Amino acid sequence: MAFGTLAFDTLQTSDSKNTGTNKTLDTSYVFNGTPKAWASINEVTTVSIFDSFNLSSTTDDGNGRTDFVLTNVMSNANYAPNATAGLNGATLFAHLTTKSLITSSEFRVNSNSEAGTVTDSDVKVMAVHGDLA
Repeated sequence: MAFGTLAFDTLQTSDSKNTGTNKTLDTSYVFNGTPKAWASINEVTTVSIFDSFNLSSTTDDGNGRTDFVLTNVMSNANYAPNATAGLNGATLFAHLTTKSLITSSEFRVNSNSEAGTVTDSDVKVMAVHGDLA
């Protein structure tokens, strides 16, 4: 059995069902446009991870405050993490904390009620875009 590297710079597929023509896509578009990490968690009582990709762990830093720790680190602290949260069907405002709490390996997301109270969410989701180290 041979082991080696498979390299290609374009994906091609037949789109005959819709248009009868072939479609191509540059693989750098796929790589650069794909989240490098994502997670869906519940932080009521104790943090539980529903599902995730490239997430090493989470840390509960108090009501509505969660640190996400990445398995494979980003190339620097200038990547683009984003998040949203909810509680019992109500929308919470999920936001990143100060820039000083974003490192190449982790970041904190807080969730607040409409009244501005930091509160736990029964669903908090995040995605990270940027370059892996």
